[in-house]
Parts: sequence; C-alpha cells; structure tokens
Amino acid sequence: MAAHFDGYNIDPWQLGEGEFDLQVNQNFVNWGEYSSTHTYTYPYVGADAPVNFRVFDGDSDVPVTVISDWYGDNSGTLTVDIYGPAIPFPDPFIEPVPANNYNPLGL
Repeated sequence: MAAHFDGYNIDPWQLGEGEFDLQVNQNFVNWGEYSSTHTYTYPYVGADAPVNFRVFDGDSDVPVTVISDWYGDNSGTLTVDIYGPAIPFPDPFIEPVPANNYNPLGL
C-alpha cells in the first residue's frame, strides 16, 4: 500500500502539514481528503481583484515562515483551472421587459 504525506515532518526537518501546499492569496485552504487522481476543488468567491496562488515552501508550523531561498530547487508544473459561477446565463433570445412597462398583475 502506497503512503501519502500531508506536509513534511521528516527528521531533522519538522516543517508542518502546510509544507508544499497550494495556497490561495497566501492562505492555507482545505483542499479536502487525499485524491489518488490529484484533483481537488476549492470554492472561492472573488473579490473583484486578482487571485494569487503559490506553493508554500518554508516552515508551516506557528509562526508560519516563508523561506524564499528554498524556492530555488523547486521544479515541475501545477495546473489550476478556474471556472465561473454555476449560475445559468440568461437566454439571449428572450427580450428583457423594460422596468417601466412591467406589470405583473396585468392591470
């Protein structure tokens, strides 16, 4: 049986469970349980501003410390797909009713 790790706590380095996590706006988020397909979902509501992703490399134990010198030996790729809201778009073939002509009671 293969093992998976959350973080990096291997002697002599005890870096916490956040080590190597993908952060959203420099915050640790709950990506859910381990998936053998390495596909995870995180619901995020935008704030009308850019969103920032980074793989955390440092000591994730309190206090959380990014160690920028450690990023130099990192390699590989990571894909983040962003999807729009799950709200259906209005039918473009239905003419909107102007607000001043709307009469729900037919009076």
